[in-house]
Amino acid sequence: MDHPEYLDPPHYDGSRLFFWVSKASGVPIDLVNFVIGQLFALLFAAIYRTAFHPSKASATKRHCAALVGGVTLLYFCFGRHAYLVMFLTGVSYFITVFFPAKYVPQIILPLSLVYMGCVHIRRQLMSQTGFSLDVSAPVMVAVQKVTSIAFAWKDGSEKDQDKLTPLQKLQAVRKIPSMLEYFSYILHFQACMTGPTVLYKDYIDYIYGTNYRKHIKSEDILEDSPCSAIPVQDPSPTKAVITKVVVSLIHALIFICICPMFSVGRFKDEEFFVSTTFYQRMFYIIIVTTLARSKYYHAWLLADAICNASGLGFNGWDENGNTKWDLISNVKILDIEFATSFRDTLSSWNIGTMRWLRYVGYERATFNPTVATYILSAVWHGFYPGYYLTFVFGALLTGVGRTLRRHVRPHFQSTSSSRKIYDVLTFLGSRVALAYVTMPFVLLEFWPSVRVYSSLYWYLHVLTILALVAVPKIFPAHREKMSTKSKGVQESN
Repeated sequence: MDHPEYLDPPHYDGSRLFFWVSKASGVPIDLVNFVIGQLFALLFAAIYRTAFHPSKASATKRHCAALVGGVTLLYFCFGRHAYLVMFLTGVSYFITVFFPAKYVPQIILPLSLVYMGCVHIRRQLMSQTGFSLDVSAPVMVAVQKVTSIAFAWKDGSEKDQDKLTPLQKLQAVRKIPSMLEYFSYILHFQACMTGPTVLYKDYIDYIYGTNYRKHIKSEDILEDSPCSAIPVQDPSPTKAVITKVVVSLIHALIFICICPMFSVGRFKDEEFFVSTTFYQRMFYIIIVTTLARSKYYHAWLLADAICNASGLGFNGWDENGNTKWDLISNVKILDIEFATSFRDTLSSWNIGTMRWLRYVGYERATFNPTVATYILSAVWHGFYPGYYLTFVFGALLTGVGRTLRRHVRPHFQSTSSSRKIYDVLTFLGSRVALAYVTMPFVLLEFWPSVRVYSSLYWYLHVLTILALVAVPKIFPAHREKMSTKSKGVQESN
């Protein structure tokens, strides 16, 4: 097969059925397959919501349809490498069934992390040949699910339920899932590619149609329905789906058409440092990192739209009576781009992973919960050095954010004008800090990242350390009641 390596990565094992689209668009076949696969999943989601509605189809049929759709999608995008996801699922189910419940998470968590680590290492080796999209993303999603259900099964078997947190009690599983239920949960087509991760109890509520019961009044229940929890008229996801698809496609176009104009590869070119000033470099970093987020926005919004189109993700109504379809949403774009603190940025980014980190990491840590959660998050992401440069400095920025909020913010709360000034300053500071800290995450490599930071004189690292030391001494302490337990996980990814 004589295709350009850029369009047809040599180690990619997915379908070449739509390679003509790659040739026409100049987009690699792996990315073309991802988009086409997700668009077909969106179409199937609409069919699934009507043809396999809980009032028409049994739970078994709904499980089978979701599972077959997921396996087909994985095989289309990754070929035989899709078995890496299925193998992890099978091994985890075997452990869940044949080992005592209290030991299941102790076995599955480290085992799945090691397994995922091997997949990450493989990806890093393949990426040297220009390999872009591989099965590591579905494996990462599967790891979140097999570990969360492992802990949910342990919680459900816990004799002293008072030891559990409210979230653990809510998600506790008291009966081992059948093989069909387990595989359907891990591999269902709505979220097997990039998430969002839905916890097992929420997924089962969706399969049986009981996810609406939490949000409707008893007089709205159709008593003679095969499933008594189905409301007379299901809330329509159409508006939410259209909105998310449109915004997702806009970000896809940004990624395809604009991102190449601001290549991260320039950071590896010595000419870049010779021909630019300090402020030009910082501005370029802001542009590159902002544009780099577009691929995540595209993938997460499209996956969220697929879930919503199939009826998954309903979260009740707001105070104005509008439906909310954000139960498992992974991202809040406006909250990220207009955040006034690093903490607020993190709380709106990769929300499903935040929920998972809290559920399996922060609430169960046997040592410093924040540190333990940062470690879990870092290992889950992989082993590119750039990730760790971002996570380590991100921890420092988190500390600075707490310090500024405690010692500086109260001095700007006396008037509305001073509050606005503080918000503007923190907004601008957050934009600069977000770009600075995520640059290694985008660049991935260690020495090129160090070279960029050196060209900027490590200025934000220096200012961060100075702020941690000097701000408490310059500004008087201001006591505020703070819930460390509730905040820590938001600062861990």
